[in-house]
Amino acid sequence: MKISIDYNTVMERHPEEAKKIVEKLRKGKSKHKNDDPSTLNWFYSYGIKIEGCSGADLMDMIAKGKIPEDPRPDNVDEIVADQLSRVCLCLSADKGRWWASGPGLEDYRPPEMIEQFKEQAQKELNERKRIENLSVEERQAEVNDCLKKLSKSSGFMAITTSPNI
Repeated sequence: MKISIDYNTVMERHPEEAKKIVEKLRKGKSKHKNDDPSTLNWFYSYGIKIEGCSGADLMDMIAKGKIPEDPRPDNVDEIVADQLSRVCLCLSADKGRWWASGPGLEDYRPPEMIEQFKEQAQKELNERKRIENLSVEERQAEVNDCLKKLSKSSGFMAITTSPNI
């Protein structure tokens, strides 16, 4: 995922990382190698690590009926803190077909990212509340609709745990 930022912000926050990225451009063969760094598209490139388990462990949990409780945080600040703790972030730039990233920004979290995460967390909490307020029949209808859509996806596998199979 990425968050676009302007060149002035890059130079205020990360002058050394930007210098390394520009050096990569200058040493390369891109037709943009002599372009002014302010004309590059600058952005934060990031991913969020997802904790999970292997397929075998999941099957074992389902077979034993020991599915762990939902560990999701239940307020915006906790959700944001959880996501920020799992972020892998770096400064990147591109222009045309050229693209480069600098070293990871281990301890830095841009305010744009925090704001984006807060908005997403609020949407998630609103959706949880909406689902909680559904009747059993409405909830089951939504689940069935989602399963119907998923079953059309390649790679989807449904596991039924009912003893009546």
